[in-house]
Amino acid sequence: MYLTTHAAVGVLIAQQTTNPWLAFFGAFLSHYVLDFVPHGDENLGPEDFSDETIRAWVEQKKGRIILLGIIDFTGIALLVFGLSQTIQLPTFNLLLLGIIGSILPDFFVSVFPGVYTLTKRHWFIRAVHWSQRKILLDPVIRRLNTFHRWIHNPLHERLPVKMSQEIGVVVQFFILFLFLATELVVLGK
Repeated sequence: MYLTTHAAVGVLIAQQTTNPWLAFFGAFLSHYVLDFVPHGDENLGPEDFSDETIRAWVEQKKGRIILLGIIDFTGIALLVFGLSQTIQLPTFNLLLLGIIGSILPDFFVSVFPGVYTLTKRHWFIRAVHWSQRKILLDPVIRRLNTFHRWIHNPLHERLPVKMSQEIGVVVQFFILFLFLATELVVLGK
C-alpha cells in the first residue's frame, strides 16, 4: 500500500490518544492490517532481498521507483503541511509519531535493504547497519519482514483474479479518501 495511505491511517489513530506510545505502536500495527487488504502492489518489490536481486530490481525499475517515491512523499508532505496548519503542538507531535509508526514497516522491508545494498560503501550506511546488528535489531527486523510478507500475501494470492496495479491505485485512493474524510470529521469535533 502507498505510504500516503498508511500515513493517513496513522494520523487517524494518533488523534485518538494522548499517549505517544499508543500513537506510534497503534499506527505501526495498522500498517499490517492495511497490508492484509488486497491493493495491487504485490509484485512491486523484489522477490528476495539478496544483494544481486535488489541491484537488478533497482536497475530495472529505477524510474518507476523514483516516481512512486516522489508521489508518496509529496502526499505525506501535503498531509503533514495541511495538519500543521490546523493542529497545535503537542498534538502535532503525536500525529508525526503516528505517521512514522505507520510507514516504518515499509522502511524495514523495502527502503533500508535497498539503500544498504546500493550504498553499503558509504560510512554512514555501514554505521547504521553495524549498529542495527550490534543492538540485535537485525533478527527483529528480519522477523518483522517475514511477518510483513506473510500478512501481505495470503488474501492477495487467494483472489481468483490478480488485482492490477491500476485497480490497486483506485482501491488505495478510496481507502485514503475514507480515512481523510474521517480525519476531517474528527478534527471538526
